[in-house]
Amino acid sequence: MQDLGLFRHLQPSLFSGLIDDPVMLVNIRPTGRGLLLDCGQLHHVAKRVLRSIDALFISHAHMDHLMGFDHLLRHVLVAPRTIKIHGPPGIAERISHKLAGYDWNLTEEHWCTFEVYEVQPKQIELFEFAGSRGFTSQHRQTLPRNDRIPVI
Repeated sequence: MQDLGLFRHLQPSLFSGLIDDPVMLVNIRPTGRGLLLDCGQLHHVAKRVLRSIDALFISHAHMDHLMGFDHLLRHVLVAPRTIKIHGPPGIAERISHKLAGYDWNLTEEHWCTFEVYEVQPKQIELFEFAGSRGFTSQHRQTLPRNDRIPVI
């Protein structure tokens, strides 16, 4: 039998049907933490599952891949932790616009933070959206890319 190494701890679940918006949750056993691949409709995903998400990977910014972000935001808003978002060029601006659509006049220090890693052809741009600052965008750093995976 082949040793699966770390993969034996990964439990993928598709939450979309043949015509629903794409959502895949990868549960990391035994930690109970999760990764979300794309962010379509999330209304049928339990709150406790949404609160376990540590990272979100967005393949592209079509509505059916990003429309569930507001639902995710609603359930992680008051958690004092950081959620990492990885996506294509322009994803930080799109997240910024989504977050700017709300009034954040009652922000608290313990609200969540989003780190957005925008994968560009030659580098990765890191932006931070801290709840304590009303989710305003702050460019943190430019990271080199050492891989050869093309950005489409």
